[in-house]
Amino acid sequence: DFLLTIKIETPTALNKWDEEFYYDKTQWADIYHIPYKCARETSLQSLQYQILNRFLPCHYLLYKWNIKDSPNCMYCMVTDTVTHYLCECQIVKEFWSLFKNWWHKCYDVNIALGAADVIFGILNPNEDIILDVLNYCILFAKQFIHKCKQGENNNNINFIAFKYKLKKRIMNEKFILENSNKLELFQMKWEPLLITD
Repeated sequence: DFLLTIKIETPTALNKWDEEFYYDKTQWADIYHIPYKCARETSLQSLQYQILNRFLPCHYLLYKWNIKDSPNCMYCMVTDTVTHYLCECQIVKEFWSLFKNWWHKCYDVNIALGAADVIFGILNPNEDIILDVLNYCILFAKQFIHKCKQGENNNNINFIAFKYKLKKRIMNEKFILENSNKLELFQMKWEPLLITD
């Protein structure tokens, strides 16, 4: 009886996201499941959890924690929020533009890829496998950007380096699916990413 009287409150992070990007409250459960549907790696799933809960160590957050002297992006000199960190920073915008062009070459599909798509992933109610691949690539790209901004790759968010790392990961996926007698799934789902340069 006591448990039924406890008021359920929406987490603060979701309220803040709702202020920035409107989402129907019923969609949040689906958004939280995206990384578990498209990725095997717990590192990617954990990163997305940090992003959704606004716990990603961008300069604004590090400044609030008294770790950085400024809340500003080291590239753009504006407040480095999670959205800026992953989507709006000048060097990141260039990266996502290359990403969209590359995706079009791989699957012959144009994607808009706005800030909400990058931050939350793209809802996939019909369980389209190519959309799962896109969500995986977006998630992998966010991890790449985050590692670069944390000092890996000399802070250089290089799209060629991203593709190289992604292709290595895809080859691991090929090994896993080959050993599970699911090579056809690999060819349909992942192989287009290996064909283009």
